Amino acid sequence: AEDHWLNLNSCFTPLKCTEGCLVWASERSGYQHLYLHARDGECLGAITAGEWVVDAVCAVDEERDVIYFTASIADPRQRNLFVAPL
Repeated sequence: AEDHWLNLNSCFTPLKCTEGCLVWASERSGYQHLYLHARDGECLGAITAGEWVVDAVCAVDEERDVIYFTASIADPRQRNLFVAPL
């Protein structure tokens, strides 16, 4: 049996839109980023990417198709609020 590690996070965010059903964070790239998933669990693509970590989802504005999140992009000692398209 292989040993696996799963970091739990609070970035699960259900959506009402028909294209995607939820936002979930994953470390599949080596950094925790946000991904859009369909109702059946299929990953529809990355919402965020880069050599930095998403800390938390703060809000989703489905009318504007954007998500607000905190991350430490420029300096790992600071958390800032960012916005990205869904």
